[in-house]
Amino acid sequence: MTAMEEQETTVVTQIRNGDPLIYTANPVHIRALDKRVAEGRATVRRTWTVEDRVEAREYSIPAGTFDPLKGFQADSQARETASRIAEHRVQLLKEPFRSVAKLGFVEGYMARYHEVNG
Repeated sequence: MTAMEEQETTVVTQIRNGDPLIYTANPVHIRALDKRVAEGRATVRRTWTVEDRVEAREYSIPAGTFDPLKGFQADSQARETASRIAEHRVQLLKEPFRSVAKLGFVEGYMARYHEVNG
């Protein structure tokens, strides 16, 4: 089985300096991390190829720029995303019941309950 068939991504934090090492065989992650390399925000440590095609890469990024629970979003981006989601939910709940199809099942049920029962 080749690395491309596995498409795994593993993040390990180095003890000596706290920098995360990221091994990935996922093409989407490789493209995203290559963009960071081009911007100077990551470095490629190793590359695995098969017939001149990149199969997997290992990257090093500075400590503090990666949160395993949030990914690569900066704090400001995470706040903006959370704010947009909250605004969207408020707008959906203000609309008549016809918008319930846009909501998840539980949110839709609760919106309908509040619409009927005030």
